[in-house]
Amino acid sequence: MMEAKKARVSEYDIIKGICILLVAIMHTGHPVYFMEYGFLFAFFFVSGCTFKRKPFLRFLKGKVLRIYVPFVLANFAGYFIGKFYYSLSGYGGYGYSFPDAVKRIFSFQIAAHIMSPSWFLLPMFLVGFVFYFLHWVLDKLKYRDEILLGGSFVIFLLGLYFRQPLATVVYNKCSVVYSLTYALFFCVLGYYYHNHPKVSAKIVSGKYSAQI
Repeated sequence: MMEAKKARVSEYDIIKGICILLVAIMHTGHPVYFMEYGFLFAFFFVSGCTFKRKPFLRFLKGKVLRIYVPFVLANFAGYFIGKFYYSLSGYGGYGYSFPDAVKRIFSFQIAAHIMSPSWFLLPMFLVGFVFYFLHWVLDKLKYRDEILLGGSFVIFLLGLYFRQPLATVVYNKCSVVYSLTYALFFCVLGYYYHNHPKVSAKIVSGKYSAQI
């Protein structure tokens, strides 16, 4: 039997729309860097809201097609645009040879000289798997969702405190330390919000409450 089509929640689309607009404004150079890109984590909140555990292979296929493939394509496009730009500007070398760029892109390493604003796809990809795994491991526990929420908040605090030292041992601060510890918490928060209507009703009430 085919699964019933999951109803869309308009509030989540509104949140994504606002964030997309803010991302576009941010890349014009306008100073909207409040909360250090904090509004970007609303995407992870919505991802948690819409999370539904599927068989792992189907989950993997969705992540590869929706995140990994766009990441690879965007970064290859950015690499060639960057090469073209640097050749016109006369600034000299681009910083990465094509074989090195291929290696870095396919291994999900964000290269600072590759002109593609796709760093956020790395945490989206990794957080999805981390959350899926934690959800599966804790599946049989009575207070699974509360444990997920509390644990992710502790990870959030640790990431906030140790962000600078961790940045020296990962690809770059923006794509990993900045996002993984923060984004996991927002993802779990969205999941908890959506799946606990009594709690969410106390947070957001009236005509703007999520119809769950």
